Amino acid sequence: ACAPPLLAAWSKWQVQIFECSGPAFATLNVATSFQHPQGVRAVALLATKEERQIFLATQKRVEVLSLQGAVRKSLPFSDFEGSPVLLDACGGFLACATDRQYIKVWNVSKVEPKQV
Repeated sequence: ACAPPLLAAWSKWQVQIFECSGPAFATLNVATSFQHPQGVRAVALLATKEERQIFLATQKRVEVLSLQGAVRKSLPFSDFEGSPVLLDACGGFLACATDRQYIKVWNVSKVEPKQV
């Protein structure tokens, strides 16, 4: 996942966030690294002048995390909707596809994410 100047790389249990800098963003520095006990299915980043957020898909929810990996909010999914498997954040919106072919979209530019 990429939201300049941030770049995310993840495995099933760990997330690393890099901050890109320098000419053509050629320099990568680890901004944070953390493990997630429920497993990581997908990650999306949103970086604005005011805030940087990490969105992490795990089991039956999407968690909104701080850059340090602390959970700020949780966006739950019903059994009928399935588990989130794909995330994308762009322009203040978060889109999520589930393993049951549902798509949910939230406006995450406000303090409280609002489903649209």
